[in-house]
Amino acid sequence: MQTLKPTLTIDIWSDLVCPWCWIAKKRFEQGLNRFEFRDQVVIRHHSYRLAGGTPAMPFKDAIVKKLGSQHSAD
Repeated sequence: MQTLKPTLTIDIWSDLVCPWCWIAKKRFEQGLNRFEFRDQVVIRHHSYRLAGGTPAMPFKDAIVKKLGSQHSAD
C-alpha cells in the first residue's frame, strides 16, 4: 500500500512589474530551495495589478516605463 505525502499549497499574488514583488519572488525561491520538503510544495501564481488604473500595455513597455529607460529594463 502506498502512503500519500502531504502537500503544502502556496498561493502567490504579485504584480509582474513591481520591483518589490520581484525581490520577494527571488527570496521565496531561495528559501524554497533550502526547504527539506520542497518536493511536496505546490505553488499557484496569480497576477495582481498594484496600479489598477493604468492602461494595459505589453510587459516590456511596462518595465521600461516603470524603470525609466530601456537600459534599466534590460
